Amino acid sequence: MNWNWTEIYQEAQSYLQELLRFDTTNPPGNELPALEYLKNILMRNGVEAEILESAPSRGNLVARIPAAHQQSPPFLLASHVDVVPAEPDQWKYPPFSGVLEEGCIWGRGAVDMKTMVIFEVMAMILFQRRGIPLNRDLILAIVADEEAGGDFGMKWLVENHPEKIRAEYSFNEVGGFSLEVGSERVYPIQVAHKGALWLEVVFKGRPGHGSMPHDENPVLKLGKAIDSLAKPFPMKPLPLARQFLSALGKSSGIGSRILLALLTFPGLGEWILALLPKEKKNYINALLRNTVTPTGLKGSQKANVIPSEASIILDCRTLPGSNHQEFVKALKKRIGEECEIRVIHDLGPYAFEPWDSEIFQIIKETILLNDSQARVTPSLTVGFTDAKHLEPLGVKTYGFFPLKLPSGFRFGELFHGHNERIPISSFQWGLKVFIEALQKILSPSSPA
Repeated sequence: MNWNWTEIYQEAQSYLQELLRFDTTNPPGNELPALEYLKNILMRNGVEAEILESAPSRGNLVARIPAAHQQSPPFLLASHVDVVPAEPDQWKYPPFSGVLEEGCIWGRGAVDMKTMVIFEVMAMILFQRRGIPLNRDLILAIVADEEAGGDFGMKWLVENHPEKIRAEYSFNEVGGFSLEVGSERVYPIQVAHKGALWLEVVFKGRPGHGSMPHDENPVLKLGKAIDSLAKPFPMKPLPLARQFLSALGKSSGIGSRILLALLTFPGLGEWILALLPKEKKNYINALLRNTVTPTGLKGSQKANVIPSEASIILDCRTLPGSNHQEFVKALKKRIGEECEIRVIHDLGPYAFEPWDSEIFQIIKETILLNDSQARVTPSLTVGFTDAKHLEPLGVKTYGFFPLKLPSGFRFGELFHGHNERIPISSFQWGLKVFIEALQKILSPSSPA
């Protein structure tokens, strides 16, 4: 079967540019207009789709292409359309413009994750248009609210409409994009992610006038707590982290290979980590341990008032196997027993085994066919995705958002960063790889 990739790229690019023009900043989300736009694309191409509203102006799109001959349980394509806030004055081009400039498509969500939304929509409409016989149902779920934890998105779908999205495997975000290492490109495929535990830590004290300081000021207690967080938690290199670092090492020079190998040795890890370049150090540090990041402070509303209460917001990320109750106990012991810890959001870590399935082998084979300098490895993601919400349904999720990135392109910095953009060459390469891999999974006997 011949694919006119030039026409496919042009169609997909127009859909992406338009989708980026919908402001789906969360909060408040307001995802419904973007979902209606995507639903219309699907329906025009013969794919039945529905939007399930989880709250006013919030919703989740679900579509399905039935199998021609059901041989396996359904396959799910999962993504989200909500995005984090942008600071327009810090952007080179407006964050909701979807412009094509300097060889890239620019806009909040280009990386996280409206480009993959379009990959998935294109897969649905191309398979439907061409009448490709599928060996299992193909389900599409484009959800709201992922950036705020999923209460109105994937979590809501799982709790209220599990039958519409139940599947054996799923493709979702964070994985499949290239990392330049030496003369090779490493493509990490997510099979696990860290947990997210967002906490408000509250210190109480005695209020008073700012002109008369005293030692019961809760802001002083808060300051000591922040100081205590400067010391990192112990390293706990998991087998997945070791495997990923090994893949990086095999693509590196002998010096880097030795350093990466020594990272996981007891007593040497902290010393080796300090020697790494900053752009690698931060990620690898998060890969090897539980982390705590202060992200917000609250005290008095007036400069001359000592408050009776001061608090700090903490973003805690936990490795697979971590128990969040035990983690909170350890954290409280470190920062001071007199504080009160309130849980804002609690999403446990995710991992599944065996990850080395036929699906993973098809991913690997397809990437290698399209990039002779590729090395494909399973990976642990330091962020979180909707994969954890799907776990109760028995869905095994791979992070597969394939992109072959230009040399020197600092892709990782664009997640939630300024000037979010996707190179057009990477967009086209990734769409082709995504479609080819899916076709091998869902219709292996169909000609490519």
